[in-house]
Amino acid sequence: MSFYGLEGKKAIITGAAGGVGAAMARELSAQGCEIAIIDIKDEDGGKMAEELNRRGKAKYYRCDIADISALEQAFAAIIADFGGVDILINNAGVPVRWHIQDMTSERWDWCNGINMKAPYFLSKMAAPYMAKKKWGRIINVSSIRTRVINDENHTGYAITKAAVESITKNFAVIYGRHGITTNALALAYVITPMTEHYLNEPGAEQRMSMSNPQKRMIDPSEVADVTAFLVSDKAKSVNAQVIFMDGGASFYSPVKEMLANWDQFNTGGNKD
Repeated sequence: MSFYGLEGKKAIITGAAGGVGAAMARELSAQGCEIAIIDIKDEDGGKMAEELNRRGKAKYYRCDIADISALEQAFAAIIADFGGVDILINNAGVPVRWHIQDMTSERWDWCNGINMKAPYFLSKMAAPYMAKKKWGRIINVSSIRTRVINDENHTGYAITKAAVESITKNFAVIYGRHGITTNALALAYVITPMTEHYLNEPGAEQRMSMSNPQKRMIDPSEVADVTAFLVSDKAKSVNAQVIFMDGGASFYSPVKEMLANWDQFNTGGNKD
């Protein structure tokens, strides 16, 4: 028996071909869930479905989630194959790094389509099915960038994730009476293929040490563990929450570390 009582629950996870989404898929499958994987990485998505099928039911669906018509078709196929949906995890996203002056209308639409529009419309599609059973769980993935603005090239990304948090709260309030909880996980310092390139940049280790009080990266399995709790009945009163999994970085002021490395930050003044 699953510790979280999730046997037979049907879960849709976007971006589950790798990274955090794959960790979530593995954990929920281990807890007895049936898993529908939505991604565009055919090889990785197929391998993930094959891996999970050794334990239970899983299937991969290729879909560009920014294309709402294609997303509706993928969702309809999942409902036909699985017979419904109990859990939706809007995990897929793109970490765009453009300065405000470099953001074009095309880039804006692309970023919004994946990070903001898709979670809204997929949640809209899933909610009525959950409401019929008076039980459902929606998890959205946000970012520390909604709280900490320390990089001028992440403006577009931060704005889309702020919208995701608003989507979370609105769905939580509107559908809470139907037994559906909606929460968000705001992540930072998680080791994934999407973030590994940051660690290879000059000074990355020092910057991480100075901005994260735990002085470490977060493993995707940790995010998956929290996800399993949130989609279970053990968390049925947790609703409309944005849970920051950032090691405390969003509340951390590294004054001591900055002074120890003053030469790096000094622009002509002094420590006094």
